[in-house]
Formats: sequence, structure tokens, C-alpha cells
Amino acid sequence: MIRIVTLLAGLACLAVLPEMAQAQDKGYALSAQIQPSRATGGEARQNAQDGSNLRYIEILTIVRRRYPQGDVLDGDLIQGSNPYYEVRVRQANGQLTIVDVDARTGRILRERRG
Repeated sequence: MIRIVTLLAGLACLAVLPEMAQAQDKGYALSAQIQPSRATGGEARQNAQDGSNLRYIEILTIVRRRYPQGDVLDGDLIQGSNPYYEVRVRQANGQLTIVDVDARTGRILRERRG
């Protein structure tokens, strides 16, 4: 009886895993951690006008230099104590790459497959 209950509980957990992965992909928090917020276009413009962050067009120039054969799909300003732009690039080979660029300095922080 205990084996059956354990087996059923394990199967129930497996059924939930795809939903949890999709929620994470969409940026939903699955825990009580404080998540950095995405800036709206107006907030990003205001930060650039204040001089605290580079303008989005400057970030795109940096990313395009790094991936001259790639297509920039979109990007978001991720606010927090160290704001950065998250820019998605479709490379010539079809691979999706996500590039994190420091919003203040323009330095590429990390690159990962999307």
C-alpha cells in the first residue's frame, strides 16, 4: 500500500514539472524570492535621460558588433541594484542567444543559449 501511494505521489510530481518549467520560462516566480523587475519603455527612457543607463540603441549597437550576422529580436531592461539589458539574438545558424549587457557600462555580462 505504501509503495502504491509513493508511486502515485511521484507520478503527480512528474505531471507538474512541465508546468513549472513553462512558468519559469515565462518569468513567473516559483518561490518567495524577490525577482528583478522589467522596466517599461518609459522607465527605460527615463533612466537613459537621467544618464544612469545607456540608451537602448547604444546597447543594440554593442550587441550587433558582437553578432554581426545575427538578428536582434528584442530586449528588456532588467531593473535592480545592477540593471542590465537582456537582448535576444537569432544567430545566422538559427540558434537563439540571450545576451545580458550592463545597462550602465555596456559591458557584456553573459551570453547563454535561449
